[in-house]
Formats: sequence, structure tokens, C-alpha cells
Amino acid sequence: MSGSPSVSVLLPAYCTERRHGSSRLRLALVSLGRQTLPADDYEVIVVDNGSEPPLATVVPTWDLPGPVRVLTLDRPGFARAYNAGLAAARAPLVLLGTDDEVFAPAALEAHVRHHRRAGRPEVGFGACRTMFHTEAFRDVTTAEVVPAVLARMRARPESSWLGPAMSALGLIDRPVTAADVRDHFDRLLALSATIPAFADIERVVGSGRAHRMRAGWLAMRVGNHTVPAGQLQAIGGADEELDRYGGWYVDIDLGLRLVGHGVAFGLVADALSTNLPHPRGDGYLLGAVAGMAYLIEKHRRMDVALSAIFFHRGFGIGSFSRILETVPVATPQDLALAAPGPAGDLAKGHPWTQRAPFPSSTCRPRWPSSARRSRSGSARSSTARRSSSASTATASRRSSAGTWMPTTRSGSATAPTRWSWRSGRSACGLATR
Repeated sequence: MSGSPSVSVLLPAYCTERRHGSSRLRLALVSLGRQTLPADDYEVIVVDNGSEPPLATVVPTWDLPGPVRVLTLDRPGFARAYNAGLAAARAPLVLLGTDDEVFAPAALEAHVRHHRRAGRPEVGFGACRTMFHTEAFRDVTTAEVVPAVLARMRARPESSWLGPAMSALGLIDRPVTAADVRDHFDRLLALSATIPAFADIERVVGSGRAHRMRAGWLAMRVGNHTVPAGQLQAIGGADEELDRYGGWYVDIDLGLRLVGHGVAFGLVADALSTNLPHPRGDGYLLGAVAGMAYLIEKHRRMDVALSAIFFHRGFGIGSFSRILETVPVATPQDLALAAPGPAGDLAKGHPWTQRAPFPSSTCRPRWPSSARRSRSGSARSSTARRSSSASTATASRRSSAGTWMPTTRSGSATAPTRWSWRSGRSACGLATR
């Protein structure tokens, strides 16, 4: 095959001995060198994001089955690395990878085939799995355990089962080798599982409706995801301002802008990969709060402001989209609470400043009692007026403090009665957590 390749794989990489070394990146490159897609029909671009020692001196010493281009950034950053890779890519399609994602042999071929058949600009979502136990390893190829990380994994409720399982199955000293990646990828998949968030993403994207859902943009991730290069360039690439917050929400921001640009989401179920989580402390979470604040301030949309609930409460994308359908009028004052800034800059005329349609005639917006008018329209008693004034003052104080948000109520006596930002509960019979 001559001419440009069909897909460029972009791998931002930050590898230091203090962090987790380069064993995961090496396995990722081994997996990419064993693809069923012809070797001249794809390229692999590693963008060195501040690694020590520099990857330009390390990668050439590895016995890799295919060529790899290494770019070195003068200023590191996750979004900056993607943009540098995008500028260097020769293919019309780019895969937004990570340095700890290992690919099945047919993954790239499946991505290319999907986009050729799609007939429209799409983000291709590969099927991502996770080898949970590798988080305990500094070097996955030698099963070098980091005791502090293993203890932290055992202490977390969601992964407390992992320590005993690793011991019982002999995984505590079970490395992941290049031979596993080359010849026994099915074994790696057998030791992997789909985290709940990715299972929800695959379900929603597989329905073909994700990009049309109110919260569908929340499905966007990176690791095993392909996007037409022209579409990324049209939206200005990844937002490098998010590098100030550790790269948090680079993927979510891309999802917001790609959907707004008319790009659809499609599931590429045959493009399998498994992630090899690396040890990390809790410090990496510090950028999450500041990153979310930046995202809200940037987009000035009520659905973005409310997305904090999605991450905090663990809603599914479909359930959260239905919740957003019940959100009443988003006034400039509401948006100001979520994203402080000059009132004149608030998204005037944005769809989220209009009344959102309710999912059924049984749902009605429920505001504080002081804001609800009497159904009969009759004059209230003086006692009611005094009570209303007190309630109004209270509601006003709550609004100014940014703690009050609208709630909704179902007309059915048997359905859950309301949902609020504060409680994270749902309305109109939607699933709750």
C-alpha cells in the first residue's frame, strides 16, 4: 500500500521510575506492532510528556516489531501531547491512546473498517477492559509490587476484594510479559473485566443514540478511541488549559465540542483493548475539582454544571440524561451560581435557558414553596403572605450561597417524589443510587 496510512495512533507518555517506569508503554508498543492491519497502513506516534530518561533514547533500544516515531515536548501536558501528535499525524483518522493501553491484534483493523462503513463523522469507541491487579505493580513485566499501593487497594471498599483474589489466583507474582501480548492476548482478556462506567458507556454508545442524548457527551473517553483528524482540527484540538489541572476532563471537553460540531458516537465492539492501571497516590485527584470548575466556567451550560452530580453520585448516562430532561428553566441567575462571571457573558439564548421538555405529563417543576402560586389564584391570607415572605428570604439566601437547586415532583403517589442537586435523587421513577 502506498501513500498515507489509514490511522495514526497517538500515545502521550509520561514514564519515570518514580511514577511507574516504562514497562506499560513497552507492552502497548508491542501490541501495536502485532496488528492485523498492514504495517504500512498505520503509524504509531509516541509523544514524550516529560519522561525521565527521555523516550527518544529509550524506545529505540526496545526490540519492537514495528517502527515508532517519538516526539518530545518542550512543555509537557496531556492535551498538548495530543495536539502535537495530531499536528504530526499523516492519517485522516487518529486513535487517541494512552501509554498503559494494550491492544488486541485486530483492534486497528476494526477501527478502520468501522469508519469506512460509517458514512458520517464518528468517534469510534473501542471495547476497553481493565486488568485491575496490575495497579499494584510498578513494573508489570516483573510483577514488582508497591506495598503502599497494595495496602491502599485493600483499604478501598470498591477494591477490597482484589488483594485476597490476587493471592488466591496467584496474581500477586504474575507478570504481564511481551509474550503474553504477542501470543496470548486472550489470556489477558480472561484476567480483565469491564469497569461499570465503561460498561455503561458501551451500552449507551451501542444504542446509537449517545450523541443525541442530553448527557451523551459524558461518554467520551480516550485510550481506544478513534476520531477523524479533520474533526479534531475543526474544533481546535484538545484544550491545553486543562493541562493546568493535570489533564482532567480533556476527554469530556472533547466530547462536548465534538457533539456540538455534529460528530456522532459509534461502538467498535471488535476493537478490544485492556488497560494496565499503574500505581498512583491520591494526589492526582486534586486537579479534579479545579478542572471541573474550569469546565463549568468555560461552557456556561446547565448540563455541564450539573455533571458534577454524575461523577459524584455514579449515575448512568441514560438515567442522568432523563434527569436533565426534568430540569426547569435555567435562568441567567442559575447559571451565575454554577459558573460565576460577568452577567452579560452568560449564555443568553442558549437552549439551556429555555424550558426543557418533561419526559411525561405527570412531571411538574417544583420550586420552593415561596415561588409556587396558588392553583386557584385566590388571594392568600396575611399569615400565608408572612410565611411566603419568610420563605422567599430563605430561598434567596440559599440561592445566593449557591446551595439551592430546583427539584421536580412526580404526579404519581407511588413514584419517587423528587430529585435535587443536593440529594442526587431522581424524579419520575428514574433509577436512583
